[in-house]
Amino acid sequence: MKVNKDYKVNYGSYKKVGPAKVKITGIGNYTGTKTVSYNILTKKNKITKLTNGKGKKLTVKFSKATGAKGYEVSYATAKNFKKAKKKTTTKTSLTLTKLKKGKTYYVRVRSYIKVGKKKVYSAYSPVMKKKITK
Repeated sequence: MKVNKDYKVNYGSYKKVGPAKVKITGIGNYTGTKTVSYNILTKKNKITKLTNGKGKKLTVKFSKATGAKGYEVSYATAKNFKKAKKKTTTKTSLTLTKLKKGKTYYVRVRSYIKVGKKKVYSAYSPVMKKKITK
């Protein structure tokens, strides 16, 4: 099967982050149409800075994702994020509190959009780590 010989694909003019549709229409020996819904997600975020503050705190700063409604920061003491904790924010920074002194924390972030009442997440950022010394 070949595009524009056996079928046509119409993506419409969806360019913004959020829900979108694609319509596939058969040509010649192939008949019928099929419309499929999908989500256009934000680009992957990047953590720009991790700062260990007094009182066993860790401030996470990250890049803004165009079209995102918010961000989810995931952190853990294990590299594989087993037993990870998650916090959400609408800002591009978040301070994590009540951490354990002497432990190394692994942190990653991802953005989300809302489709109806459901949150749809982008991929996670690369992981950064920081040891709590204060």
